[in-house]
Amino acid sequence: PPARIALGTARGTRHMTARLGFCLALAAAAGAPVRVAGGVLDRLAAPVDGDLLGPFLEGLPVPGGPRGGRRWRFEPCNLTFADGLDWWEFGGSFRRDVGESHGHDYACTVGDRSVTIRSAVPEPYGFATLRQTIAADDYRDRAVVFGAEVRTDDVAGQAGLHLMTGPPLGPREGPATSPSRTTATVSGSRDWTRHEVRAQVPGDAGILAFGFFLSGRGRVELRGAELTCGG
Repeated sequence: PPARIALGTARGTRHMTARLGFCLALAAAAGAPVRVAGGVLDRLAAPVDGDLLGPFLEGLPVPGGPRGGRRWRFEPCNLTFADGLDWWEFGGSFRRDVGESHGHDYACTVGDRSVTIRSAVPEPYGFATLRQTIAADDYRDRAVVFGAEVRTDDVAGQAGLHLMTGPPLGPREGPATSPSRTTATVSGSRDWTRHEVRAQVPGDAGILAFGFFLSGRGRVELRGAELTCGG
């Protein structure tokens, strides 16, 4: 059924109609009030347990948010990869720099509490990365450490961990802190070894991204990922 949205503009309030589900999602994301006729509530209202807004917010595009329209989280999740690649994003220069011609040069697969990036062709283009991005609110003005066990096999270029802080999301007054990236790299073939990267999160940081990467031929695996505050 249709619903009506009231939009505040410079020229006053304007109204538009849209599908009910979209209107509820927009209201939930904006924290706007929703008015429902008393008779409708009497007939259709039902008690709800748990996350009331989640079903409406899930999948709603957020300016500057993750691809696919998922909401920014404030803490890491799925660090054991028990839910596959949920909340992780696989990409890199091999996809974005040259269109479709090298879009399958790297592959990413999930194992038993681990994840692997490997080259799928003898001479892959660019680099591949798997990362998770969260809101930086709880980490501002603090040192953050991303650590994990890494195993490499015949890495011709470089592989390793990366930790990045980014500027605030959305409009703000004054200049924003430039993005910064910290990496810990390894090459060749090495058994499981613990590695860490550390970064100081600026007081105005908007996002915190962490993960691992592979550049060139080879294979890199990651397990036991942790994101902690280092003081």
